Amino acid sequence: MKPKTLPALVIDETSNGRTLEAALGQTVEICLTENPTTGFRWRMAQAAEPVGTLLCDAFEPGRQAPGQPGIHRWQFKVVAAGSGPLRFVYRRSWEDDAAAARVFTVTLSVKK
Repeated sequence: MKPKTLPALVIDETSNGRTLEAALGQTVEICLTENPTTGFRWRMAQAAEPVGTLLCDAFEPGRQAPGQPGIHRWQFKVVAAGSGPLRFVYRRSWEDDAAAARVFTVTLSVKK
């Protein structure tokens, strides 16, 4: 008998600042709007350790005219019980010393 597959937990900007429950073995996907043509990109600052492991980091451009925003996606696999923050900063690569234009943070809470 095949083990039951849990649906992915998909998180967008409306979850900013929240603590979200996830289950062992579940996939968590973070989806944030990004427009790299402006120089601004999301960068991961904290990766949900020790509860999550990064599986994928990809940008999907918008399907409209060039210069339109797209979606930056990160997928994590929940691998341990506990709690771990996911933190992302939105800034230009050449402005590392400047404050981030935006910050997105969620905390994953995983029960045994």
